[in-house]
Amino acid sequence: MIDEAFNQAKKAKNLSVVIFIDLNKFKAINDTMGHGVGDKVLIDVASRLASLNSSNLQTARFGGDQFVLLAKNLASNRDSAIDETKKLIRIVNALFNPSIDVEATNYNMSVSLGYCLFPDALKKSDDAIKYADIAMYEAKREKIATGLEYLPHMSERLSNKEAYIREMRYGLLHNEFMLYYQPQYNDKNEIIGAEALLRWNNPKRGMESPQVYIPIAEESNLILDIGDWVIEQACRDIQKLEQLNLPANFQKIAINVSPK
Repeated sequence: MIDEAFNQAKKAKNLSVVIFIDLNKFKAINDTMGHGVGDKVLIDVASRLASLNSSNLQTARFGGDQFVLLAKNLASNRDSAIDETKKLIRIVNALFNPSIDVEATNYNMSVSLGYCLFPDALKKSDDAIKYADIAMYEAKREKIATGLEYLPHMSERLSNKEAYIREMRYGLLHNEFMLYYQPQYNDKNEIIGAEALLRWNNPKRGMESPQVYIPIAEESNLILDIGDWVIEQACRDIQKLEQLNLPANFQKIAINVSPK
């Protein structure tokens, strides 16, 4: 489908677009309500998107909760093609204004969208989907409902983030993470426990700020492995603390865990 549209666009010297669509918070529905409900939501979404199909516009499920929309023969002028794409994105968003009703429950769904015009400077049709996918993740990260066009710096940012995740994974395996304990006191100024604070001593950058690495760990699901490590290390430290002559009021170690 994309290959044919790509070749047609090159011959006609018109621009077409691939829009990558991802359902927001769909995983929570699947996890809490079950895959049966999740499947019915996907069927409803597919039906709404299919209502847009025409000779120049086709929709397809890409996989999971992701869909692709292909709009052909937009315009030969880039600005006009972008305007048409933005109109189409507004139409897609409007499709989700009525809630999705499944088994007497209303689900207010929204989507994140990224798009890539082609042929533009693309060498092959596969790049259009890949770049639209990257733009969609940028839109999701920045919570932009109106969609984002792919720009080259997005690939660089994604590459840097993936390298950073690899660094985190390596650091977790090679004891670069540690727990610091911040005392907790009651209103009588008696120590009653401590809160475990996660710190990463990065060999390249020194003590890395949690404000940087925690959000990236959350996005990548590496936060699950980090959370396991925190729990296990806190338990090892509690075992050591129990050997010390601590005040009787010292009763607990608090740890932070991801909602995931």
